[in-house]
Amino acid sequence: SYSAHVVQKFLQPQVEAIIDEEKKVSHSKLADKTEEVCMDLSKAGLKVKPDTVDICYVPIIQSGGTYDLRPGAANTDDPIHYGVILCSVGLRYKSYCSNVARTYMVDPTPQQKEIYVALLSAQKAAIAALVEGAPLSA
Repeated sequence: SYSAHVVQKFLQPQVEAIIDEEKKVSHSKLADKTEEVCMDLSKAGLKVKPDTVDICYVPIIQSGGTYDLRPGAANTDDPIHYGVILCSVGLRYKSYCSNVARTYMVDPTPQQKEIYVALLSAQKAAIAALVEGAPLSA
């Protein structure tokens, strides 16, 4: 999806550079830069007619322990905190909407690592349980 492409080719490298270079960048500034790329996908290396793509919501960047997981969450002017960083991008291509959210953990605590492993195991079990033609109640 275009959302995934923006995250992979633009947002993730930006987050990595902010962390690696210890830059002071606010949530709102990174969200604004990401929105610019979403509105002009050529900045992410994509050749798409601009009138076929629209933003579903302003990109959401959150860190520092305060998180609002709603798609309409507001970005703050607080600087990005190098702990847990949540990023979410949503784009619409014609009538197809895609939302991609990523959680970046920088130097996670043992408890965060344990929770991550548990969630990953749950996800793998859920995917393994998917069977073509099975009713949702199964």
